[in-house]
Amino acid sequence: MPAVDAVDVLVDINRNDIDIKIWGNIWSDFAAAFEIFFKSTVVGLIQDTVKDTLEATIPNALNAELVAMNGDLLIPDTQHWHLDWSTPEAAIVTETAFELGAKGIMYDDLVGESEWSTAFVDMPYKDTTETA
Repeated sequence: MPAVDAVDVLVDINRNDIDIKIWGNIWSDFAAAFEIFFKSTVVGLIQDTVKDTLEATIPNALNAELVAMNGDLLIPDTQHWHLDWSTPEAAIVTETAFELGAKGIMYDDLVGESEWSTAFVDMPYKDTTETA
């Protein structure tokens, strides 16, 4: 079964992009003097939360769903058609491509699952000499 993992997560928010408005009375003028400290705290909290979400929360949720699926997917809007799939190798992820080799067998659960007796040619991964 495939698994999702976060790699090279970088969250960099410029505190000058956050606009905090403080107005009202003398106390708001006093608080406005500390706006830079508020921004630093808020930016730090946002960055930590986003990084944690991208590094842990999303991969954990996706991996839990993949485990629960156990390589079998009921095809949407059908009652009995399934896709039994597997990935024999890890995906190849680059700055310009996401390549994933997968084997899939569609079957009707009323009939049962069986593999073809014919061997099919493997589809190629991304060809960098092509513009596609």
